[in-house]
Amino acid sequence: MRRTVVAHLGPTNSGKTHAALQALRAAPRGVYCGPLRLLAAEVAERLSEQGVAVRLVTGQEVRDAPGATHVACTVEMASVSERVEVRAVTRVLRSAPRDSACCNAQPVLQSRSGTLARGISCCIY
Repeated sequence: MRRTVVAHLGPTNSGKTHAALQALRAAPRGVYCGPLRLLAAEVAERLSEQGVAVRLVTGQEVRDAPGATHVACTVEMASVSERVEVRAVTRVLRSAPRDSACCNAQPVLQSRSGTLARGISCCIY
């Protein structure tokens, strides 16, 4: 499968996440991966308000939506076997303690070898 990786680079409040979520919303099937449960819940709510059927999956909570075409999840709950058009990964860190960078970069690295995603949008800080 041919993939497109888009890196959204910039400082805080420059629209990186907004651009990634626009690509996600426009896709027929997609996954949002964030580092925090609250961010995943916020994205699920935002997409739902825009008419997208979103399933929320975190380590503490699973909220199903009838006919869900998108998933908002925390990084550790991301499925690498689900076929999607876009995977949006936010809070990928350029430089940070090893644990943080590895955790946030995991969906990007797995996307290269295992995730069935045509497009990957990475918001890099």
